[in-house]
Amino acid sequence: EEVTLPRFKNGNGTNFPLLRYADVLLMFAEAENNVNGPTQAAYDAINLVRRRAYGKGNKVIKINVTNGGTGYTAAPIVNVAASSDNGSSTALAAATITAGRVTSIRVVTPGAFYTTAPTVTITRANTVGSGATATALIAPIVPEEANLAPGLSKEDFQLEIQDERSRELAYEGLRTTDLRRWGLLLQNVRESSDDFRINAPTNLRIYGVEPGDFITERHLYLPIPSVDIVLNTAIVQNPGW
Repeated sequence: EEVTLPRFKNGNGTNFPLLRYADVLLMFAEAENNVNGPTQAAYDAINLVRRRAYGKGNKVIKINVTNGGTGYTAAPIVNVAASSDNGSSTALAAATITAGRVTSIRVVTPGAFYTTAPTVTITRANTVGSGATATALIAPIVPEEANLAPGLSKEDFQLEIQDERSRELAYEGLRTTDLRRWGLLLQNVRESSDDFRINAPTNLRIYGVEPGDFITERHLYLPIPSVDIVLNTAIVQNPGW
């Protein structure tokens, strides 16, 4: 129960424990690799996470063009119907045109959880071209395909863990602390800032550029609360704070 008055209706000061099993597995894999290298136990832990994320059911393995249509001057948009999990694992595809006709469609992302072959619709990217049609071919997902390649070095296995954490734990508030402990925070934020500066639309640059402009070594640490320093004069504040 919130004891501070006035009470805040949207939350309270009591922290609640939240620890995902996937996070535990990835922490174990990282610790095991750090101490003993990429052992089978480390592989087993990260592969459990990767296989679960790979999906179940069927995936789109090929899209056959049944009618190339006519008059296309730009590659049309290929829309694959949503899978049975409300679309979060829907397949993505891209078309290639030759002499105004759709000649092939490449599966970019195979999706998952399909129970039947999805409908494929082809929509012109501009006002020119029509008539192209295609059908999708599905096949069962084999979760083991998601396993990491065996024989990785200790360094390469660590890179795989870093990448896997970025995907599995995205938007869960862990990336900054991960980058801190890997010694990559300044480098990665500045590289991201440079990318925003060059490639992002002007109206969005402020959101990605400023963090790289203002981040410094002080952000490698959190400040020690002043009340703790007052209570214990032997404590020295972290650099930069």
